[in-house]
Amino acid sequence: MAVDYFSKKIISAFRGKRLWKEIRLNWGHCDDLLVVMLPEKDGDFNKEVISQLPEFMERKFFNKVCLILPESENDYLAGERSETISIIALDDEKISLLSAYYQLHWFYDDFIYASARMPYGNTDVNLLGSGKITMGELVKASILC
Repeated sequence: MAVDYFSKKIISAFRGKRLWKEIRLNWGHCDDLLVVMLPEKDGDFNKEVISQLPEFMERKFFNKVCLILPESENDYLAGERSETISIIALDDEKISLLSAYYQLHWFYDDFIYASARMPYGNTDVNLLGSGKITMGELVKASILC
C-alpha cells in the first residue's frame, strides 16, 4: 500500500513539474518577477499575503509578481490585478499537482509557496488558532520573511 501512495505522489510531482515548466515558459526569463502560489481557498489569508507583497518586493528587488491561485479565489482577488500583479487561476487538480511538485523539489528564490496549511505537516495554522499571533504577523514572520 505504501508503494501505491508514494507512486501516486511521484507521478503527481512529475505532472506538476511539467505544469511548472509550462507556466515559467510563458513568462520567459525575468529577473524581476516574483511568483507567489496561494494554494488555499482562504480569501482573507490570501489578501493578507497580497497586502504585504509590495514591501517584500521592494526589499527583495522584484518589480512584478505573478499570483498562482485556485480558480475559486480568482473572482475574490480579481481586483488585485495591475501592471505589476498578474494572476494565473488553476483548477484544483493543477493546484494539487504543483503542490506535489513543490513538496519534492526546492523551488527558487523567486518563488513563494504561501500557505498556513499546506504542504501537509505545516503547523502555521496552529499558531493562528492559538490566538498568540495575528495573521499579519504570521505572513510577515513565516511566509514573507
